[in-house]
Amino acid sequence: MNSWRRAARVLKEIGAKTARVALDADARRNPVVARCLSHLIGHLCGKGFTVELEVWKEEHGKGIDDLLAAGHQPTIIQGESVVSAVQEIVESAGVFDSPGSAPSDSAANGNGILAVDIIRSYFRSYYHPTFRRGAVLYSDALGREIRASEACFAPDTRLVDKLSLAPDCPKSENGPIRGAIPKLFKTWAPVAWRDVLDKLPEEEATAEVVGSAAEDFRAKVASGLHTHISLSYEHQGSEVAEVQRRSLIAWASLFAKPGSWQPVRNYLLWCRRDAIGGPLRVAVRVGLFASGQAHLRGLSEMNQYPFAHLCEQYGVGTAQRACGQRVVELTQEFIAELLETPALEKPEQLPEQRTGVRVCMWICMWVMKKKVGKAP
Repeated sequence: MNSWRRAARVLKEIGAKTARVALDADARRNPVVARCLSHLIGHLCGKGFTVELEVWKEEHGKGIDDLLAAGHQPTIIQGESVVSAVQEIVESAGVFDSPGSAPSDSAANGNGILAVDIIRSYFRSYYHPTFRRGAVLYSDALGREIRASEACFAPDTRLVDKLSLAPDCPKSENGPIRGAIPKLFKTWAPVAWRDVLDKLPEEEATAEVVGSAAEDFRAKVASGLHTHISLSYEHQGSEVAEVQRRSLIAWASLFAKPGSWQPVRNYLLWCRRDAIGGPLRVAVRVGLFASGQAHLRGLSEMNQYPFAHLCEQYGVGTAQRACGQRVVELTQEFIAELLETPALEKPEQLPEQRTGVRVCMWICMWVMKKKVGKAP
């Protein structure tokens, strides 16, 4: 598989200016073939040849001879599209994270792949992004959101090795200047990040359900409904209203009565039962979670349509028109999970609680200043 090393010498001997590459079609799933394809393209570019690439579906034939014998023709890729096509093939085969280094002649002459393309490939192979949430991508590999500040912070050693082979890497007469590579990364990482982000669909537009994303979304909705609030409540048979502190879902369960939907005070939360002692029914709007709480980030930035779509996609609830507006009615399975899970109070609560904390802190500071002022 190392015969590609002789390609440039043979082409020069016959006076060729353009090289057309047609490696086996299993390169997308065979790391060995993909690696050879990448090295060959880089080798030829580094020697000054114009490189074209022939690709075809593997079911039409593994090799170019099989393809032609079956009466099919390859697709010819030319110009700048060659680099992106090779990168896509390499990523499909998972070559980027494989052990080993590039051949020495590529290190000397450049592998023909620019720094921005190498970084973009790294982002895709390392994070395996599946969709975006605004300016944030969701990593299926890590099972969480990844922000630009994290991805573009600094390159790891493997990426530094890759970038040292880029033709636009700073070089001296002794070769690549490794100390300049972090700056090269800082320059091009935001561009590569934006390229990756722009090609990702929004979460609600994804056709495939990502298990970790579903768990994350359900956990956020559950966390919001477990938020504790203080409300005055008058027990049946009592004439005195008592202020109590419960979770939102607990208040919904307490207030739910047979009949039409009833709001839980002024919150975007409604409840009802179909009969006395019947199962609890709950409807919400996404505005319920727009309280700025850190653990609800993502929900608080969402509008009703994508929220409803994700609720249906992840089994949280169904979109419908009720309570005089568009809401999501939670599924009985999700409500059961909420009622079975202990409602632990969050460190950050709704605005009225945070305001009370700030007032108490201000009073304490005022008292301390008074005491200091009276000191002899």
